[in-house]
Amino acid sequence: MKLNPEIIRKYADEYRFNIDGIEFWCPYFVNTPQVHDDKKNESLEGPFLGKGSASQLKGALIESLNSTGEKPSSPEEYRQYMHDHLIGVECSGFIYNVVSGICDELGLEAIDRHIYWSRDELLEAFDKGIPWHQPDLQREVVEAYPQDIDLESIAKDWGWKEPRRLVRAERFWSNGTASKLGGILDARPGDIIAMRENTGSNIGHLVMIVDAGDKKIQYVHSNRVDGTLGGVSYGEIDIVDPAQPVESQHWNDEDFISTHDVYGIYRLSALADA
Repeated sequence: MKLNPEIIRKYADEYRFNIDGIEFWCPYFVNTPQVHDDKKNESLEGPFLGKGSASQLKGALIESLNSTGEKPSSPEEYRQYMHDHLIGVECSGFIYNVVSGICDELGLEAIDRHIYWSRDELLEAFDKGIPWHQPDLQREVVEAYPQDIDLESIAKDWGWKEPRRLVRAERFWSNGTASKLGGILDARPGDIIAMRENTGSNIGHLVMIVDAGDKKIQYVHSNRVDGTLGGVSYGEIDIVDPAQPVESQHWNDEDFISTHDVYGIYRLSALADA
């Protein structure tokens, strides 16, 4: 089976929840340090830390609603409830789970075999104790790793029961996880647009291309939007000059692209054979 827009939409649209006939998109995940429980004097931690699959997050939402007894009555009330209870998905978690679903459906290798860390990064993480590893893991084991090692191979050594929680946006365009494309007309469904916020925070961001033609590109992502709940949404790019980079084309969400520096379009090695 070949990767096509319908397969991508299938897994992206899983983040459009339906509860009691009310449909709403999963909001963006808010970083835990931004939320503090003054009564307990501690930072709150949301379920799955923004990396959860659609089924995990919907399950967390239903469990939370059953616990609190609240009954939202509109899409925005559901989204606000999720935001207030730290239930949401950020960009890398969203892309990870969409690609994971695609790999399963197309019979491709698991995405964890195509996300890489370098040995130097792992040694630095080991020495800092972050991410936390198995107590009996010896530094010599890490020193013996190859220069780049996939997430699946190191997950057992490090005790990562949920490897997806260690994925950040930058993982998707570094250490062999993806290869950069030459131009915008080379793009195809499943490719990603890699970028960073240029608002001072310099936070990495990912956009997945859903459909690509010589006139228009459709994309999907989970976007952090100041002052709103953000979350999963689709967008379009009009190709006005194919000789220019993707950021120079006309984005229908001009406010979004104006706040990001684009590194280019990349093809994920996990989907290279799709």
